[in-house]
Amino acid sequence: MPKLEPIFPTLKSATAYNEYVRQAVQAALNDPRLDIPHEEAKRYFALKRATLLQRAAPK
Repeated sequence: MPKLEPIFPTLKSATAYNEYVRQAVQAALNDPRLDIPHEEAKRYFALKRATLLQRAAPK
């Protein structure tokens, strides 16, 4: 099997991605909805993780 060379992002793609991230962060900062409390977010993702782990468990 031939050795694969790493693919490095071009300056154009890196710049485009950077702009995308900046816009996404700004949109989140401008979002008028109420913040979700940290503990609520932790519970939500713990439940989601447990569900996915249960689904992936060998039977």
